[in-house]
Amino acid sequence: MKKLIEISRKNTLLIPGIGKKIYREFCLKGYEKTFVLLGQFLIMKKDRKEFINWLIEFGMNKKNVRKCCEI
Repeated sequence: MKKLIEISRKNTLLIPGIGKKIYREFCLKGYEKTFVLLGQFLIMKKDRKEFINWLIEFGMNKKNVRKCCEI
């Protein structure tokens, strides 16, 4: 549980597929920490397809979205 809490406090920049450009966009919208991004996924009721579309709308390309959502 402790390790999960440590990961959740990390910057979203550390997530595979998220580069500096998208990270800046995330920060502007309040998604700078991984737990906030996870919260967005949960708000979408863990619908992976909807979350992927949301990331693409955010400006991520499909290749980076695949890296981000492999986990």
